[in-house]
Amino acid sequence: MFAWLDIQPEEFDLMTKNIKALLAHESGEELLETLKVYLSCKMNYSLAAKQLYIHINTVRKRMELINELISLDLEEPTNRLKLELLLRLI
Repeated sequence: MFAWLDIQPEEFDLMTKNIKALLAHESGEELLETLKVYLSCKMNYSLAAKQLYIHINTVRKRMELINELISLDLEEPTNRLKLELLLRLI
């Protein structure tokens, strides 16, 4: 699957490192789950908040923290797709 998307080994390593950085945070599991849901909701804060049963501002704050911890531009559709695939595999 990653070969089809032309994901280079360095890029895969970087994404894996980003996931590990999230998990190393004291709220790592929470952040990872928020990221998964947020991406599956097509970056819709409101929908993600409903699925996670939390306030929309909590999703916004968690996503701000996630963006600080990872070095990946989630606004770029290709990056998002690659990250979503990686998250589904773990």
